[in-house]
Amino acid sequence: DLVQDMGGMFYGCQSLTSLNLSNFKTENVQDMSYMFYGCKSLTSLDLSNFKTEKVQDMREMFRGCNSLQNIYCNDTWTCSRSWEMFLGCTSLQGAVAYDSSKTDAAMANPETGYFTKKGITGVATATTEGDASI
Repeated sequence: DLVQDMGGMFYGCQSLTSLNLSNFKTENVQDMSYMFYGCKSLTSLDLSNFKTEKVQDMREMFRGCNSLQNIYCNDTWTCSRSWEMFLGCTSLQGAVAYDSSKTDAAMANPETGYFTKKGITGVATATTEGDASI
């Protein structure tokens, strides 16, 4: 709960193919720069539990993750220090196709960016309209 710096946490872990980050406590983190830099074997990340409201630095967070296809997150992230956040992430398949001229936190969203919405699992509830007593 007190962790404030995750900068470079997995930097250069070139053989890393998967990560379970579901229990990471990120609500107080201020630095996520270079966190996954060079993790060229990762194909997907589920960051749907990440709380990034206090993060001030996301520079080069995913740089060089050229095998990364999906970053699952339903939230929009904002950060003023985010240049080259997605540089070299040529395999990303989010809401839009990867564009090498758009690599900062403006693309860290599931509507117009590189994030993929995480679907709700389970059975949908059927709804009916009208009066059942007729």
